[in-house]
Amino acid sequence: MKRKIELIIPLEYWAGESDWRLDHVGPDTVALTNAKGMRWILMIIGNRRPGLKWRWVILLLVWSIGMTIVAIVVMALAMGVRL
Repeated sequence: MKRKIELIIPLEYWAGESDWRLDHVGPDTVALTNAKGMRWILMIIGNRRPGLKWRWVILLLVWSIGMTIVAIVVMALAMGVRL
């Protein structure tokens, strides 16, 4: 679990200056760098859902396919189709 880092950048760094560059440093990190070499590191923390358990996904997929096949067989038998 990552800690949330809050960084407040003063307005004078944003207003009227076009010499800032945005660099992607990592998957959740960006760096703002200006021509004078001053750098701000920003960590972008979003609300992430926990990863799906692939074992459960595969189990539910196999179960649903099996129940679909069973339903097809039951409907075919109800209509009088010989299997």
